[in-house]
Amino acid sequence: MKELLFHIGYPKTATSTLQNHLFTTLDEKKQINYLGRSNRGLSKFKAGEAMINELVFGLSNSKIDQCTLSDDVLNVISNEDVVLSFKNIIGNDVLSESDPTEVAEKLGGVLSHHDCNVKVLVTLRAQADLVHSFYVEGYKWHFRHVKSLDTFEKYIAQGLESKSNGVFLMFYYYEVIKSYVNVFGKDNVEILFYEDIRLEVDTYSKKLAELLSVEAGLVKNVLLNKNDNVKSKVDKGSYTNALSLDQILVDVFRIILPKKFFIGLKGNKVVSSMVGQLGKYLKKYMVGRAHLIPNLDVVQREIILNEFSSSNTRLIEEFNLDRGKMKKYGYIG
Repeated sequence: MKELLFHIGYPKTATSTLQNHLFTTLDEKKQINYLGRSNRGLSKFKAGEAMINELVFGLSNSKIDQCTLSDDVLNVISNEDVVLSFKNIIGNDVLSESDPTEVAEKLGGVLSHHDCNVKVLVTLRAQADLVHSFYVEGYKWHFRHVKSLDTFEKYIAQGLESKSNGVFLMFYYYEVIKSYVNVFGKDNVEILFYEDIRLEVDTYSKKLAELLSVEAGLVKNVLLNKNDNVKSKVDKGSYTNALSLDQILVDVFRIILPKKFFIGLKGNKVVSSMVGQLGKYLKKYMVGRAHLIPNLDVVQREIILNEFSSSNTRLIEEFNLDRGKMKKYGYIG
């Protein structure tokens, strides 16, 4: 029977580091069959990402069945997009709707055609830290495109207003993880803590190494010596990444040149309209500039802590997690 480890993130919990420097390397050594996200553009990785895009965003691309699972080694899929919650966003006409509590059932349906055992791995991070870090990371890809989310203050306000029915759904850990328990069983869901990477790296390394059937020292070496997607920080906050060429090209085709743009336009009107749209784009997004996202203040951090304490407490009780550790790390008050 095939064995599959499905790593769902979270974003900003060393996920890119694991994908680019651990999972991909183990795949090259044929110690695992890695089908998840990677910075190395091999077709097998693209097929894995295409599958997630179809499951999460409904983007049909006919690659969902191109992920060939191995009978001989552990199969690993890693993609943090499965936990994104772009749900009931005010004034949204750009971001594809996604609900992280629906992905597990869809995945279960896909995997029902394969004879395999599935384990789900999730690394959590205290919400008061993750909400900010996730927004900084997601600003250039997602939030700057939606007026109701184009500042951190708007994102927090909308998230707290809509709670588990909106953009903050992904941070209600119990609800998201419970959806995987319902499909794959509690014994097949493994929860790790991002904070352990900084404070108890041996604990994190040992648990992940056991899941991958590799030496803990190999995992520890990656965690200590590799660190992808690090943002520039100052006392007031963190800077987003400046727009890269590939992101600008995405903007061109998604925003500047929508299909409706050409309807009824001919000749010079097309050129004129293109120039006008490009001018608006340059002004609105300040291409190439990094943006400072302010830190949460003391009051905001307390509000975030209180908002998610109940969900985290339910997680502690169901999975018999270390309450003292989670209190120390800021998951509960």
